[in-house]
Amino acid sequence: TTQVPPSARSFNSAVPTFLDEIIIKCLAKDRGARYPSATELLADLRAVKDALRFGKQLSWPIGFEPVPASVTTAPPPVRAASADSSPSALEKAKRGERNYSEDDVPGWLKAIVYVLGGMAFALVIGWMILNVTKKKELELPNLVGLTVAEARQRAKATGFNVTVEREEYNEKFPQPDTIISMDPGPKTHVREGGYVRVIRSLGSTHVDVPDLRGVPVDEAKRRLTAAGLRVAEKVDQQVNSNFEIGTVVKSDPGRGERVDRKTTIELTVSGERQTPDRQEEVDLVPNTFTLRFRVKDSRDFVAVRVEMTDAADERRVVFEEPRPGGDYVEIENIEGKGKEATFRIYFDDYLWRTRKLEGNMTGPPEEGR
Repeated sequence: TTQVPPSARSFNSAVPTFLDEIIIKCLAKDRGARYPSATELLADLRAVKDALRFGKQLSWPIGFEPVPASVTTAPPPVRAASADSSPSALEKAKRGERNYSEDDVPGWLKAIVYVLGGMAFALVIGWMILNVTKKKELELPNLVGLTVAEARQRAKATGFNVTVEREEYNEKFPQPDTIISMDPGPKTHVREGGYVRVIRSLGSTHVDVPDLRGVPVDEAKRRLTAAGLRVAEKVDQQVNSNFEIGTVVKSDPGRGERVDRKTTIELTVSGERQTPDRQEEVDLVPNTFTLRFRVKDSRDFVAVRVEMTDAADERRVVFEEPRPGGDYVEIENIEGKGKEATFRIYFDDYLWRTRKLEGNMTGPPEEGR
């Protein structure tokens, strides 16, 4: 058949012209148009490699740009195709040489040569295409501490992409939407157009209890939930003329206290006023309480403070001193009023836990006899 071999440039315009010509010559239907030997094919491929490596200009047939006439050397002698230029079969016979023909080469050897030549050719073509289409590497900037929007702007300008892997609360980065960490890290080299995974901060691990006094109980619950806090199921009621019925009188922990997120907040709501015959007197019988707890783990001393609120609604500090991390604390004979009292335990000025304890009633003080 006389069908023309397909051009590699019709599939990929990035293939150099001289490389396209080499491929066409290798696939030519006419044997006379092909390379006469693998040596000449490899010579052209080496010339292409050197031209790409050192930036030399090539033309087809393979050859570098002509040099000035002043330094041009005589061209090599051209091999004549006439029968006179080659030794005759008789002369070869006299010298003991054998006149080989193409049919003398075994088929399996031809197959091996063709396979190895094709593999070498494919490797060279693949290497050249890879180097032509390979994306450049770039060094990642430091995105930690930036907002996600700022990080994406910088990534777009540099040539890579940012994706948020997850979100979490972080005390070191209390501002929401701030990047906590990135993977790969800063100054890492990546391909242009690659992706960098980041972790975004949801805010501080601690939060201040909002001021809910005078706020309807449903709105108070919504605000606490929005702040990352929990609301106790039981809502206490208290008669208080300063607040409308159904609004919050106080919270426990109280307003302005800095607590861990997901801390449970107890609410006290203003209730209906009772008639004197139904109104219960507040139990202010003297009582004593005992509190035991373990200090949080730390290699340093921890500032421990305990506050108590009893039935008289008086809040006072009953213990305050530095203790070693992991130490056990027992406070006995804490004097108060009422059947139960609320204790707030603080570590390094952060509310750790709130406990309600029943005391050991001592009864009213005895009258002198």
